[in-house]
Amino acid sequence: MGLFFKRNKNKEDIDFSDIDKIFANFEKYFKGNIQKDNKDKGEDEDSGDKDFRFYFYYIDFKNGKRTQLALEVFQFDHLISGILSEPFVQEAWNNIKEIFRNDMDEQELFRIFRYLIFISLVSIFLEHASQKMSLPYLIDEGTWGYDVYKNKELFNGSLGKEQLIELTKKMWDYLYKENFFDKFKKYIEQKDEESD
Repeated sequence: MGLFFKRNKNKEDIDFSDIDKIFANFEKYFKGNIQKDNKDKGEDEDSGDKDFRFYFYYIDFKNGKRTQLALEVFQFDHLISGILSEPFVQEAWNNIKEIFRNDMDEQELFRIFRYLIFISLVSIFLEHASQKMSLPYLIDEGTWGYDVYKNKELFNGSLGKEQLIELTKKMWDYLYKENFFDKFKKYIEQKDEESD
């Protein structure tokens, strides 16, 4: 995924391979815990914890219209603390302290480590969201897609789920054969470049 980088110990040719292991374990942790509520674990809700909304990506279209991607994180400190308490993350933190202790004081190293954990969480979250929002997934399994289609304010769709799936598959096949999705992707990429 490219979020973690490899760095050599003391600038020698020793590879910090733990990063790959950490990332693999973190993705497993994410899959296993994304739907769990802190209350299920018997943890108290911290009313003083921070909720954030991050606006980290947008594309501008004609007439000043914008599509913007936002991420809401609830109980940020509680979330990060829970992840940091996992044994594989603790092991990674201990290795980071050992390897980088001469580069920076421990408090700043910890801030950077927390930041990398958060960025990894966001990246994995987006990867999973992208998979669940793909057209094949929405056609075969996605209640979310059907709910959007039925939403009165958005599309006000009237077909039943089975009818929608059948017709969507036929349209998907036609549009795929016509290279529509490649053209659409290029259009969006062009708009993205214009937005910078």
